Amino acid sequence: MEYQKTRHEKSKTTDDEVNQYSEFLLQSNIDSRLIQFEDQDDLKIISFVDVIDDGISAVYTFFDTNDKSFSYGTYSILWLINWCIEKKLDYVYLGYWIKESKKMNYKTHFKPFELFINNEWRSFNSEHDTIQLLNNIK
Repeated sequence: MEYQKTRHEKSKTTDDEVNQYSEFLLQSNIDSRLIQFEDQDDLKIISFVDVIDDGISAVYTFFDTNDKSFSYGTYSILWLINWCIEKKLDYVYLGYWIKESKKMNYKTHFKPFELFINNEWRSFNSEHDTIQLLNNIK
């Protein structure tokens, strides 16, 4: 709940939203996993992921927002990338990206990345590609 308050402070969580979250995260017909990261017995990160044929899909991650000494979100993504490599999978899916959402901008920091635009996957490998993308997508 602390994560929700800190990261999504403008929204109030209703009972219906809690139920929707539960259904979204816990009811799946594919290989879903809950991954926990601890530091000296303190829970720091929880990630819900789906393992699919060609990769790992990061469904939802939340972390200790009070501990500012470490970038837990970045650590989680880097761990997923490494896990993908170990499992010989091709992709880590970070989910939807919305240009106008500052909370989603972190997704373009991990290169190379691909976006599905106009019914085709487009690859972005450099900062120049990313800047062009940000300027041209409506």
